[in-house]
Amino acid sequence: MTKPNTMDFTGVVTPDAINLQRQGDKEKDELAGVEIPELVPDEHPLLRQKLERFDFQNPPEDPLKIAQILLKAVKQYKGLGIAANQLGLPYRVFALTGNPAIGIPNYVCFNPKVATTMGDEVLGDEGCLSFPGLYVKTKRPQQVRARFQSPYGEVITKTFVGLTARCYLHEHDHMDGITFFDNLSKMRREKARKDWKIIKRRMK
Repeated sequence: MTKPNTMDFTGVVTPDAINLQRQGDKEKDELAGVEIPELVPDEHPLLRQKLERFDFQNPPEDPLKIAQILLKAVKQYKGLGIAANQLGLPYRVFALTGNPAIGIPNYVCFNPKVATTMGDEVLGDEGCLSFPGLYVKTKRPQQVRARFQSPYGEVITKTFVGLTARCYLHEHDHMDGITFFDNLSKMRREKARKDWKIIKRRMK
């Protein structure tokens, strides 16, 4: 997911935010040598595929390496979040960017779930790295109670609010092969698809 200029990034302050802030320089060093795959094109079948649960008992790839790839990719492509399948990786995992300087950590979410949503649904602009330059108005709940596993397999439960909740739900949709077009009314979907065709022509 990409960030519209009119929105703020908010989240829940947690103790691990302090640790992430202290480890900022170390993280930069660790990510320096990580190679980042290119974003797959919007018509790639992996973007429409429901991804299988990541098996920590028999991992298909080192989860720490996957986490490093996602964290570097989301920064390189200047997104708020990025899903593994957007990079051609068939794993049920995504990353959310935070701001450790103000106590909001980064998260890499393996096998993410939505335990519950709370609050009214709010209409807001959403962008997507798979559809650069396109923003659509989408309704999302104000809060989400999320459950996922860390790169170490630890089960984590967090409550996200505001744009953080929107971003989590957006990336969670990617896990099931859902793009933000699917959440629109028929009229808005048709308009968004027309707008995307125009954007794609201009990109060539």
